[in-house]
Amino acid sequence: MKRLYPLLLLFLFLLLAAGQELTAQGHSDLKNELSSYFRLLSLKMSENGRWLTAWKAYDQNRDTLLIFDSTEPGKPVEHRIKVKSAAFVGTNLLLTTRLGQAELLELPEFKSTHYAGVKNAQVLENKKQFLLHYNKQEQNKLELRQSDGHLLNVVNRVVRFFVTKENHIYAFAENPDQGYDVFRIMENTIKKVYYTSNKISYLDVAKDGQELIIHEQNQQDSVSNLVFLDVQAKKSYPLNEILPTTFQRAFTDEIGDGVHFLKLIIPKKLQQNEMVDIWRGNDKRLVEKFYPPITVMTYIWKPREHFIRRAGTDKQPKALNIRNKRYFLCIDPWKLQDYLSDQPPIQLFLYDLKDDNYEVLDTIAPEYYLSGNGNYALSPVENGWKLYHLPSKGTKVIEGKHLSMPWFSTDGKFIIFQGEGAIWQWDIKTETLTCLAKFDEYITKIANYEREDVSSTYGQFFIQQVNLSKPLLIELYDPETNQTGYSIWNKGKTEIIIPPTSHYISSLTYNQSLNCFSWLEENYNQPSRLVCKKTDKNPVTVFQSNQKNKTIFSLKQEIISYTNSQGTPLKGILYYPFKYKSSLKYPMVVHIYEKQYRLANRCPFPSLYEGIGFNIRLLLEQGYFVYLPDIEISGKNGPGIDALDCVNHALDALAYNPTINKEKTGLIGHSFGGYETDYISTRSDRFATFVSGSGHSDIVWDSHSFNYGFQIPDYVRIEANMYKLGVPFSADKGLYFKNNPAYHAEKVNAPVLLWTGTEDKNVTPDHTMAFYNALCRNKKDVIALFYKNEGHVLFQQQTQNDLTSRIMDWFNYFLQDSVECEWISEGMSKKDAQ
Repeated sequence: MKRLYPLLLLFLFLLLAAGQELTAQGHSDLKNELSSYFRLLSLKMSENGRWLTAWKAYDQNRDTLLIFDSTEPGKPVEHRIKVKSAAFVGTNLLLTTRLGQAELLELPEFKSTHYAGVKNAQVLENKKQFLLHYNKQEQNKLELRQSDGHLLNVVNRVVRFFVTKENHIYAFAENPDQGYDVFRIMENTIKKVYYTSNKISYLDVAKDGQELIIHEQNQQDSVSNLVFLDVQAKKSYPLNEILPTTFQRAFTDEIGDGVHFLKLIIPKKLQQNEMVDIWRGNDKRLVEKFYPPITVMTYIWKPREHFIRRAGTDKQPKALNIRNKRYFLCIDPWKLQDYLSDQPPIQLFLYDLKDDNYEVLDTIAPEYYLSGNGNYALSPVENGWKLYHLPSKGTKVIEGKHLSMPWFSTDGKFIIFQGEGAIWQWDIKTETLTCLAKFDEYITKIANYEREDVSSTYGQFFIQQVNLSKPLLIELYDPETNQTGYSIWNKGKTEIIIPPTSHYISSLTYNQSLNCFSWLEENYNQPSRLVCKKTDKNPVTVFQSNQKNKTIFSLKQEIISYTNSQGTPLKGILYYPFKYKSSLKYPMVVHIYEKQYRLANRCPFPSLYEGIGFNIRLLLEQGYFVYLPDIEISGKNGPGIDALDCVNHALDALAYNPTINKEKTGLIGHSFGGYETDYISTRSDRFATFVSGSGHSDIVWDSHSFNYGFQIPDYVRIEANMYKLGVPFSADKGLYFKNNPAYHAEKVNAPVLLWTGTEDKNVTPDHTMAFYNALCRNKKDVIALFYKNEGHVLFQQQTQNDLTSRIMDWFNYFLQDSVECEWISEGMSKKDAQ
C-alpha cells in the first residue's frame, strides 16, 4: 500500500501557495480602508497629573508616541515617531529614545535637547535624574544628568549599569589596559570600588548600596565565580575560597544583614552513547527530559563570616528564600507528582538555619502566600485559609468562602482579603475578622500592592504586601452586569474614583499621592479614549481616538440571556452588522470558546493580522451578525455534549430575531473552541459551514498522548482541566466515545475548514490531519491549511494575514451566495455544500 500522507501534505501546501496571491488581492481594498484605525496603548502620566503619553497603535505599526496636556483636552499637543521608550523626568520633562538617539522634551515650551548615539536610557525612581548609555562610537559612555539635562557625571567604556529602587547606581566598564572596573556613580563623585582581570557579567546590588555581589568569569578557562564586595570596608570575599564548586550560572538574593541566598546552576556530565531514551512508568520528573541536564544547588552565604551552608537536601532539593534570616522553605516538587492535575500537592519542609534542622510543615496545594519578613504564610483550604506562624510552626484556620486573595500588611500585623462584596481584615494578634469596606454585589481586587515571586516554577509562592499607612486602591467588578469601577480606602473612609461603568478600563495610572488618575476606556461602540481625573474634580476626556471613523459609534449590540439544560444562566454577545436594516436578512458567524461575556465591552478593532484568524470587526464590515455565546462545561455529560447543548440553547434564544438568516450561519472556534467546533460539526444541522483551528479531534487518542508543549501526559487536560471528563478512558469508555469528534465524522453535513501550525506542540497537527482524513474518507467537503513553522497561534504577519483572509473568504463563499473564490471552489463544489 502506498503512503498518502506526504502526497496529501504536498497538495495542501501547493494549494495554500496558489491561493495566497488571490486572497491578498481580494482583501487589498479592505486593508486600505481599515489602515486608518488605531488603538491607544501603554498610558503614562507625570507626577502632577498634567502630562500624559500613549502609543498610537495601528495594525502593523505601533511606534508613534502621542503627548497630551490634560488641561487642553481634545487632541495631542505633540507627537514623536519611531519611539522606543518614554518616561517622565520630574513633572514637566519627557525623556524618549529612538534608534541611536535620546530626546529630552521640556513641557509646555516643547523645547528639545537631543543626544546622539544613545542606545539605552533610564529615569531614576526619584524622577529628578536620568542615565544615558551611549554606543561604541561614543565610547560606551554612561552619563548621569539632572532632570533639566545638566551633566552631573560620566564614565567611559561602560558595559552595563544597574540602578536600585533606592537610586544607587553601579556600572562595570572595560579597563583601558586589561580586565574590568566597577564604579559607583553619585551626583558629585565617581568612585572606583573594584577591579578584576576576569570578565564581569552581572552585578547584584544591595538595597543600601553598600554591598555588591560580582559575577565573574575567568577569561582563560571560563570558570565562573562570585565575589562579595563590602563597599564601605573595601573588602572582597570570593565564593570559591569557601565553596570550590564549578557552576554555570548563579542567582543571588539579598536576605539582609550581609546574608545572601545563592542558587547555583551546575551542569551534569552528558552520558555517552545515548542511543535510547528510557521512559519508566514511575518517573515523576518527565519534564527534565526536555532541558539540558543540570543540578540546582541552593546555599545560605554569609561572606564576612566565611560561612556557607547548603539549603535543601537530596530528598528536599528545592529551597525557597522567604526573606527570613533564619527560616527557609524546602520542597521536593516531584515527590507527590501523579500527573492527575496541573499542579500536584507539595510536601512542605521548614529549614531552621540556626539549628540546622528540617521539619515537615504540611502538605499543601501549591499556593502559598507569605508576609514580608517570612514569619507568616497562608495556603487555601476548604472553606477558607490556613495561617502558618513559621517560627512556632503554629497554625490557624481562617474560615470564610468569601475570602479570596490575601495580602499581608507591611507591618506584619494584619491580613487583608479581597472578596465578594467587601474588603476584609484579619487581625493576627486578636484573631478577629472585620469588614474594612463594603461593596455589595462587587468582586473586589486590590490594585496597589507589592508582590515578589518566591517561586512560580513549582506553584504560586509569593510574598504579598499592602501598606495600610497609605490609601488602598480597590477595583470593583460586577460579573452580572460586566461593570468595573475603582474606589480608594483610607483609614476607614472610602471614596469612589471611577464609578462602576460598563466601559472596559485599562492602563489605569496614578501618582504616588493617589490624587491624580488617568486611564483608557472603551466599549463595543466606542474606540479607546483617554480620561483623566483628580480626586476633587470630575473626570475629563482628554482624547477620543478614531473620531473620523463614525461607523463604530453606531454599532448595535445585544446581550442575550439563556440557560443550558441544567438551568445554568448564561449570556451571549450579539453584534449587529454595520449598516443594518430591519427589512433585510443577514448571515451570522458564531464564535465559541468557554465563557466570553466579559468581552462584551471591548471595541472590535479591525485587523487582517489575527493569530487565530478571527476578527469581529471584519465580519461586521462584510455584513454579518457575530454571536459569542457562553459555554459551561459541567463535567457530567462530557465537553462535546455540553458545548452542543449550550450552543443549541444560545441559538434558540435568537428565535425572536427574523433578520438573522438561520440557513446561513457558520461556526468557528480555536484550540478548545476548535474541539467544540469539531464535535458540533458531527452533531448539528444548524450550521452551513464550520471553521476549526488547532483543536483536538480525537480525545481518546489525546488522553493517551504526551503534551510536548507543557511536558506532561495529556490525560491531565482531558480528565481534570477544561475537558472535565473526570475519569480515565478505561473507567468510562462510553463517555469518551460519545464526546469524540473523529468517531462521528460520517455525520458531518456541512463543509469544514481546518487549520493548524505544523510546529504546534500544544495540540499537535496530527489532530487536524486525523479529522481531515476522517472527513475525506467519508466523502465530506473539507480543506485543511497547514502553516509551516507556526505553532498553536500564528505569529508571523504573512501567515496571520493569510489565515485571516482565508477565513473571511470561506465565510463569504458559503454564507454570501454571490461570492466566488477560486482556492475554495477548486477543492469542492459549492453545489455540494448547499
